[in-house]
Amino acid sequence: MVSIFPELRIPHRSHEVFRTPKVLQLHMLCLVLRESMLSCLGDRVLSSDSSWNALKLAMLTFTKMMASERLYALTIYGYRKPGMPEDEYHRYLSGHHAVLVRNHLVKMGIVRYTLTHNTSETKGMMKRIFGDLPEGHTSDCDCLAQIMFRDVEDYVRARNDPQYKEVIFPDHANFADSSRTLFVTGWVECHIVDGEIV
Repeated sequence: MVSIFPELRIPHRSHEVFRTPKVLQLHMLCLVLRESMLSCLGDRVLSSDSSWNALKLAMLTFTKMMASERLYALTIYGYRKPGMPEDEYHRYLSGHHAVLVRNHLVKMGIVRYTLTHNTSETKGMMKRIFGDLPEGHTSDCDCLAQIMFRDVEDYVRARNDPQYKEVIFPDHANFADSSRTLFVTGWVECHIVDGEIV
């Protein structure tokens, strides 16, 4: 049977927003609706039913609208607590703290959570990339954490949740120098994903 929803297949190489729950739920709804329509009306709806084509177009339009929703990001410049070895910091951050955070954020409608580890090794790449930069033009932070959301209230809700207040926030004392932490918020534009223009 030929699919009547080829445009609604979620592409492997796509903007991250295409993989979000709302769009995936819509995609599944379309597939279920397709099967129901075919069961009732038969294969003739594939090519001859104008009402069905109009419904299909409306669904495609809504999918594109959902996919174009603006994303916002909270970027956190993190520093390890004094005296903590670099390798121990990154192990703890990835193996313990990030697990707590991701398991919490995914329940709160957060779209994406990433860590960029800024180690002695990767800091050394700056000279290769830029040559000699004046002192102060590179960040000495140990990690960049980025949390993406469509609505700031989703993240506010995550921070106000008891799991954050009682478990996640206190855990910072085990690895972070919170007195040096910096924060940036902004909206996200994505131009290239997986080597392709989006």
